[in-house]
Amino acid sequence: MNRRAINRRAANNRHNNVRLTFEGKTHTMAEWARIKNISYKALHWRLKNGWPLEKALTTKEKKKKQVNFDGQDMTIDKLEKVSGTHRSTIRYRLKNGFSVEEAVNGPPKEEKLYEYNGLKMTAEEWASRLEISVDGFYQRIRRHPEDKDKIFMPPPKYRAKDYPKEFHTFYSMTARCKNKCNMRYGGRGIKNDYKDATEFIDDVGTAPSPTAQIERIDNDGNYEPGNCRWAEAKEQANNRRSSRIVTYKGNKYTVAELSRLTGIPYSRLSYRINAGWTIDEATKP
Repeated sequence: MNRRAINRRAANNRHNNVRLTFEGKTHTMAEWARIKNISYKALHWRLKNGWPLEKALTTKEKKKKQVNFDGQDMTIDKLEKVSGTHRSTIRYRLKNGFSVEEAVNGPPKEEKLYEYNGLKMTAEEWASRLEISVDGFYQRIRRHPEDKDKIFMPPPKYRAKDYPKEFHTFYSMTARCKNKCNMRYGGRGIKNDYKDATEFIDDVGTAPSPTAQIERIDNDGNYEPGNCRWAEAKEQANNRRSSRIVTYKGNKYTVAELSRLTGIPYSRLSYRINAGWTIDEATKP
């Protein structure tokens, strides 16, 4: 006796099996389903819903509707397992005249075309042209439903991911100028007059080195076109308002520059100048 037969016999001997007597023979519900070639599920449903035993056992079970999908005939239930589309959805679509492929995959979608400046393209094509994601394109439509110029705004000239230092510098300038508690910038009325990071980069160019910092040529002027440049830390320190300018042999220097030029330590040179020494006296060894 094979394993299937053993399992079947064990199932028929359970104490809670319903035994039915018909035409002088007694069997379990599962056995009657096999004898009469009816599915157990159908027989159980018939008896549960009050069918007489004779009618439940003698009424032939309707064959399930089969459809052809990918060259195979299958029931709607099997098609649901194969395709992943719920059987009620498949039945509804078939009832409304859809083909089997359309019932499984849905009706073909009409690509919506978006028009701007005489060009008509799909969302995917516009997203590729504008160098943004498709989700980004739809997001523009939701945010600016009436403003086509913002929806179809061309890609930026510079991107933060490509120019991180320049963008960080621009936003740091803006933050300093908006901070009224910062008495070196916002507190004394210094403003950032650049419209955006693109205008800023167009004016000063890209940073010449990773250590370069932005400085204003006129220290009392705003961050504005023509008044900004990249400078190293030493150059920037020389342009501070607090830097003391002295004249030595006809040229102007900061105390730090004069210290490097003459070789006299900065602290000693600064002490001498503050004590009232002339520049010639202060620069003597």
